[in-house]
Amino acid sequence: MFLRSIIQAVIKQAFILRYKDKNPNKRSRDRISADDIGKMWEVSENRNVQIVLMLIYSGVRVSELLDLKKENVNLDEQYFDVVKRFTQILG
Repeated sequence: MFLRSIIQAVIKQAFILRYKDKNPNKRSRDRISADDIGKMWEVSENRNVQIVLMLIYSGVRVSELLDLKKENVNLDEQYFDVVKRFTQILG
């Protein structure tokens, strides 16, 4: 059992060293330009565009926006509350 733990630790360390500066799952992403945001404002009546603008300006995650409930949204004062969520750390 002890030997197995040592072997697993060595393999894990070798993996970390191999991919230290590279993420094998990394995807290239293009940033949204100021021109693109301006174009979105021009068609801001579109519901999908409104959702994207909410994500850009509020900084919430997509999952947080999808989890919103009616009682957390104040249309009169134009704000919404994100209910605090805890992320479980797997170890």
